Amino acid sequence: MGYHFLSIPVDMNESYAKTDGAPKAASSVPALATYSLEGVLFIPNMKRYDRLRQQDIGYVKGDKSHVTLHMINGKKVSVSTHLGNFMRYLDSNWFVRTSRSHIVNLGHIDAVTSRSVVIADSVIPLTIAYRTTLWERLPIVRLKSN
Repeated sequence: MGYHFLSIPVDMNESYAKTDGAPKAASSVPALATYSLEGVLFIPNMKRYDRLRQQDIGYVKGDKSHVTLHMINGKKVSVSTHLGNFMRYLDSNWFVRTSRSHIVNLGHIDAVTSRSVVIADSVIPLTIAYRTTLWERLPIVRLKSN
């Protein structure tokens, strides 16, 4: 006894609409990467890549062809890249440049002067070229002078 197959065109959307247990549209399934890897960087370390949360970075210091990440737990992580290249990986909502060789995490700033930013016990330079950008990003309370 042979097998016979249906060989007429079928509208799959119409077919799914009439069928119980139809597969869900791909767009209704959330992509894992859209929420679980947000704010995460994988940094090269010997023959592996270590996961770092951006929120744990206090500030970044660049020196020629490498950058040093100063973590809020006191650890330092070195990466072989230029500061400008590394900044592309950081969340621009939280990180801002303060000099040619420094990037700070806005969420960890303890104090600001016209020439520096303080994060924990570190004083990071704030140069004229980057000062306005930083001031515009901070929710500074302005007091009316008498």
